[in-house]
Order: sequence, then C-alpha cells, then structure tokens
Amino acid sequence: MNKENTLFYIRYLQKKLYFRNSELIGAMFDLERYLFDNFQLNKDVPTSLFKQKWIYECIRNGDYSNEISKKFEVFEKKGLKNKILQLLENFSEIPNFDETKDFFYFFKKFNQQFNNLLSTDKKSNFKTHLYFQMALLAYIKKAEINIFLKSKINLNNKLIDVFEVVFIELFFKKKKKISKTFYLFKLLIKLIRKR
Repeated sequence: MNKENTLFYIRYLQKKLYFRNSELIGAMFDLERYLFDNFQLNKDVPTSLFKQKWIYECIRNGDYSNEISKKFEVFEKKGLKNKILQLLENFSEIPNFDETKDFFYFFKKFNQQFNNLLSTDKKSNFKTHLYFQMALLAYIKKAEINIFLKSKINLNNKLIDVFEVVFIELFFKKKKKISKTFYLFKLLIKLIRKR
C-alpha cells in the first residue's frame, strides 16, 4: 500500500478486491474516512462540525479545487450530490458514544444511507455492516464501545463481509493497535476455515 493512500487498510483491501475501477466507491470510502477522522467524541468541541460544514459547503457549491474535496467531484458527476449532502447532514446528527440509544439510532440511519449510496454503483451489491462502521469509528478515535452497543453486535450474520468480520473480532479482543500483518494473518485463517 502506498503512503498516499488515505483509506483505512480494510477499505483499501475491499476496494482493491471488489471495486478495482470504481471511482464512486473509492470516493465513498474516502468520505467515510474523512468523517470518522473528524468525528469528535467530546460534545463541547465544535471542530468536527466545522469540518463537516466545510466539506458540505465544498460539495454543495461544486468547489473541488482543494486536495480533500477533489476526491468528491465524482458525486456530482454521478448525480448524487443531494444524496451526499443528506448523508453529511445525517452524520452531523450522530451524538457522542455516551448517548447510547441516540448514537445507535442515528448511526444506523447513517449506515443505511451510506449503503444506499454504495448500491448506486451498478457493478456491486456490497453493503458495509453497521457493526463494522461502529467498530471502525471507535478504533479510529481510540474509543471504547459500551456494553449496550456490544450486546447488539451479532457476528453470526452471514451477510457480514469477511474483511469486516475479522476486523470486528480483533477490535473486540481489545487490540489497541491492529497491525496489517496480524490482520492479514487472521483474515487468511478465517478464509481457510470458511472453506
């Protein structure tokens, strides 16, 4: 993986394996990373809202002149600008992890919209799982997922992508830092056992 790639490693692998030539999916994964990187766990810190508002305004105004927003021009080309703006609005409603029931409700709404946008890529029926996105956000922000949210997670669901299942399992084993090598090793074991 080259240093210019800003995607989270699992997303990088999914993109390479499932969506090699999809500019739309790449942009969706980049947007997810941008939102998760800038999500603030502390409600008193408005920084994440400013950054969300900034990217919202760039997309709304068709300003793709900077390094971050130029990745998202594909949304306008594909006629998805309004849906992306709605996704950003919904993401901004997600509260802190501490507000467990509201967090789960709003995050689920975000995940459903995210998947609806992924499905506009006609070459794929891929859906990212709610639990993966929650674990990914917590991992990126170095946060703990509370007992209530953990109790809702069921990894026996056959619809969860193998890349995502392996990450969730490692995340819940309290791995603070999941190395690429360790992740790939566990992924390989999971794929062998599946056969």
